[in-house]
Amino acid sequence: MTKLLHAEVGVSEQETPDEKKEQDTFLDALMNSPVMKEVHKYLVSIRLAPRTPKDFKELLRKLWFTRYRRGRPNDSSGFEHVFVGEIKNGEVTGFHNWVTFCEQEAKG
Repeated sequence: MTKLLHAEVGVSEQETPDEKKEQDTFLDALMNSPVMKEVHKYLVSIRLAPRTPKDFKELLRKLWFTRYRRGRPNDSSGFEHVFVGEIKNGEVTGFHNWVTFCEQEAKG
């Protein structure tokens, strides 16, 4: 998924059919995991998530993949900020994911 996103802040992005397909694949895998099933069950019990898995999946899509403005309209998303990182004026911001960091570090 990270290959379809751009780290540079200020580069407006539009969701492509390939991105939408990647999001669906990612969210389906996530929603089918035992951990996310427990997360969903717990969040429903404290009334912080919709009851149906389908509605919960759409909430996650909205939270993670809705684009918002950092430098220009539609140039960022929550998922991008955390998992891809963002570059602004040559400095890395975001990038809160150690797995991606490790992969990038291994590439040199």
